[in-house]
Amino acid sequence: ADCVMLSGETAKGSYPREAVTMMAQVCLEAEAAAYIKAVAADMKASLPHPLSLNDSVAKSVVDAATTHGAKLIITPTSSGASARLISKFRPRCPILVLARDAHVGAAANLNRGCLPFFYPHAKQADGEDVPARFAYAMNIAKALALAAEGDTVCFAYGWQTGVASLANFRMVTVGAPFENTFLATPPSLLALCNFTATEARGHRANTLTELTSIEEILPSANKLASHQGMQAAAQDSPTDLLHKAALDIYSEPAKLRGSSIICTIGPKTKSVEMLTELRKCGLNVVRMNFSHGSYEYHGEVIANARKSFEEEPLDGRLLAIALDTKGPEIRTGMTKDGGNVELHKGGTITVSVDPAHKDACDAHLVYMDYANLPKVMSVGGIIFVDDGLLGLKVSSIDVEGCSLACEILNSGMLGSKKGCNLPEVDVDLPALSEKDKADLAFGVEQNVDMIFASFIRKAQDVRDVRARLVECDPVVGGRIRIISKIENHEGMRNFDEILAETDGVMVARGDLGIEIPSEKVFLAQKMMIAKCNIAGKPVICATQMLESMTSNPRPTRAEASDVANAVLDGADCVMLSGETAKGSYPREAVTMMAQVCREAESAIYQKAYTAGLNSLALLPLGSSDAVAAAVVEAASNAGAKLICTLTATGTSAKLIAKYRPRCPILVLASDSNIGAALHLHRGCFPFFYPHERVPGDEDERFAYAITLAKGTGLISSGDMIVLAHGWRSGTSSLNSFRLVRLS
Repeated sequence: ADCVMLSGETAKGSYPREAVTMMAQVCLEAEAAAYIKAVAADMKASLPHPLSLNDSVAKSVVDAATTHGAKLIITPTSSGASARLISKFRPRCPILVLARDAHVGAAANLNRGCLPFFYPHAKQADGEDVPARFAYAMNIAKALALAAEGDTVCFAYGWQTGVASLANFRMVTVGAPFENTFLATPPSLLALCNFTATEARGHRANTLTELTSIEEILPSANKLASHQGMQAAAQDSPTDLLHKAALDIYSEPAKLRGSSIICTIGPKTKSVEMLTELRKCGLNVVRMNFSHGSYEYHGEVIANARKSFEEEPLDGRLLAIALDTKGPEIRTGMTKDGGNVELHKGGTITVSVDPAHKDACDAHLVYMDYANLPKVMSVGGIIFVDDGLLGLKVSSIDVEGCSLACEILNSGMLGSKKGCNLPEVDVDLPALSEKDKADLAFGVEQNVDMIFASFIRKAQDVRDVRARLVECDPVVGGRIRIISKIENHEGMRNFDEILAETDGVMVARGDLGIEIPSEKVFLAQKMMIAKCNIAGKPVICATQMLESMTSNPRPTRAEASDVANAVLDGADCVMLSGETAKGSYPREAVTMMAQVCREAESAIYQKAYTAGLNSLALLPLGSSDAVAAAVVEAASNAGAKLICTLTATGTSAKLIAKYRPRCPILVLASDSNIGAALHLHRGCFPFFYPHERVPGDEDERFAYAITLAKGTGLISSGDMIVLAHGWRSGTSSLNSFRLVRLS
């Protein structure tokens, strides 16, 4: 986008300055993160040739500025056309626009990268004041530190004032002398050249705004695919830019959703009936938050979830159960009367780690349950409370007195048992508290499918969680999947070593968005998701995805886009927290999330994803990995409706899911817990094979799977499907696949 807009935030909001500042900071981070090489390549491949004279010069200006590392592009304009053309090709440096008409200049704010200024002097004959205008612009640039002595600057200008005639550019070094006469087009050259004819001959409908329809530059095959569903018209586009341009709001998404939905279950949604309703809406994984609730309560949730599946299996897909640990978090104590306490900006408050105050928090003192807090904090450090709603700045520290004096940075209400964050402070809390160890033992006893391990900071934390699970039961504990929640700076710094050790990752944006600046959260999200995709490990995007649906029946448009962008980034799963744990519209929230996921999955540019993954492959691939890639390629080329794989360990399904087929992966698992955990991988539809397995029974199991698939509407007679399996039962040995057409 060229522009972003604030509405109520500045029209009626309480924090208009903060809203504008935050938006500006996020834009700066996003612009720096743009993959300019890909943008330039896409634009070049997307535009038909030959380009118009203006487009050719504008593209050359941007190419020269990029390859030479220019700090600034300067263009004088009467009509605004030169600024629009240069902006179209997205230079990495700013474009200083010097406009003779203030309104024309102001309108250039619509084009990304343009910094418009007014030129206050009267118009002269064509070309005569070009040097003066550039000198004026250069003075602005130096005054605003846009360019300094020794920097390279590009000048781009037209052959005739008052018309869209961008035809010239030159590069200069700030501070170096240059001949002014070369800036103006020599009259002798103008007499010999017919620029108007050149402009007319070179001009054609070659920008998207001038095209009658995007179909004019899309392959003819795409025209036939219009409105056929799953964004078929966009999938064969030659570039990412044209893929986006061909997306069609009237195209029906896939009938089946590949991304799994994780729902946090609370008192409002723990009944068998409500769990069944949520499953009908799209629930795949039941999440229990062990920061709250008793073992009796969580045991009831697990029992009800399993009873829901037993009483109403729906299409037979397995239901997964996840235990989310409390982790090494810091929380406040209880307020004196259990209610909220009002804190006022500019006031002072004492933070105590003395357990004697744990039930006596008030407007003057708050207890925090981290004994070493006075030792790890520094004067000037910030403590955030309750998801950052309250900020406390440390004024002084009394280590002996186990307390800190703090300034209250903003007004707000302090409640009981609220989470605390210490940005950029490495805490020395153990990876597993005694409560966490007991909770993991409970999870093993209850045979849960996965652990969401909170506040993982290094690879050893993952090993500690695994050791505790195996200590409780070598078989069950060894099978449970560990998903590491990345929630602070230390976890971000050690992400690569954590990824190598863990079974999967959760981008836990709640605490992470407090520990790191909010404007950098999207960078962390994209980085972690991409690395998980490359490694073939599942990744969950969580926190505040449809937050407003906790109390409203419809999400904000920004929330719906957030869910879609998580899927487009490559997330395997998306998660709901308060929306289903305590919200008034849990069914509507799950339904909305499912609908957005289906649309987003259909809009993924499969060709680019596959090409990117293949380009990173370290050859030679292992045999199972190579077969998985071949399975997905064959399914794509043959237009297969389904990939069916048999698994004892889950490995074949994980490998196939890594390559992101557009058709579903029906996984027939001989272990229901192994199968249920495969909901973590996008595209996997896990079912349990209830019969005893015997050597050589692959055909019988495939027949069972095909019957299941037909019964659930995944496939029908005449469809092409892929059957993939290993050479030996019970081992990770994917090495065979067959393409078959159903009779």
